[in-house]
Amino acid sequence: MFLCTCIYHALKIVSNTCIFLHCRRLHTSVIQLLVEYALYCISLAPTHQFLNIKNNFQQTALHLAAITRQARLTRKLLTSGAQVDARDHNGNTPLHIAAKEGHLDVCKALLEPIRHDEIKDNTYDIPYQAIPQNLEARNYDGKSSVLFF
Repeated sequence: MFLCTCIYHALKIVSNTCIFLHCRRLHTSVIQLLVEYALYCISLAPTHQFLNIKNNFQQTALHLAAITRQARLTRKLLTSGAQVDARDHNGNTPLHIAAKEGHLDVCKALLEPIRHDEIKDNTYDIPYQAIPQNLEARNYDGKSSVLFF
């Protein structure tokens, strides 16, 4: 029994380490504008929760795609189940960031409702999200994303 418990915990540690490393690869590929590799990382995601892992600034891959103005990647993350209203350390959603930076193509990708043909290839179910999101949601400075348009 002790051996089984040890093996279980060892496998759990290895599994968590693999997920952490894969998440770092996704974040790094987004930051470095390696779109094809980022899409590959998304395709390997075991569940939609994987896409919502945050970095030290509480940013998800969707925040990073919005910051780096990658509309195609933003849309793929969204249709793969990334949380559209996730907040970073300043309370900003990806829409706050895209609107503030004037990335209208990213804003469009975040505001357009998801179509069935965009999610049919997902290997897992994604949760329902209100898209477009609440445009009156405010960050920690009290600003809504509408104020940036």
